[in-house]
Amino acid sequence: MLLLTVNTDSMSKFKVTIGSHKTRPFINIYYDKIRYRYWNGESINLKIKCIDNPLLLKSAFELKLREGWKPKVIFNKMGKELISIYLNTISDCKGLHDLIKQNIRCFVNNSEECFK
Repeated sequence: MLLLTVNTDSMSKFKVTIGSHKTRPFINIYYDKIRYRYWNGESINLKIKCIDNPLLLKSAFELKLREGWKPKVIFNKMGKELISIYLNTISDCKGLHDLIKQNIRCFVNNSEECFK
């Protein structure tokens, strides 16, 4: 018997596995070296819970990823407020060198862009 494996560019960007936490299954997606966890199919517009059928949900995520869907990072309102407070605090620091302030501000702003 001959088995052929086809590995496309899109497949090399992600890996989908089934994990569990305290006997509760979830879907792990590693996409561009970032891990995402899903307990249901809401993000891909499916009414499937991982606890009901983890293998089906895993397959659904794999199919969506092959079709071009990308996982999104959820960054809540509180996180944005913390970034704002942090940036204001940096601006008020008198003893901190301007170049260090600029580097920290750049890092925080880039982090915020990642979470949109």
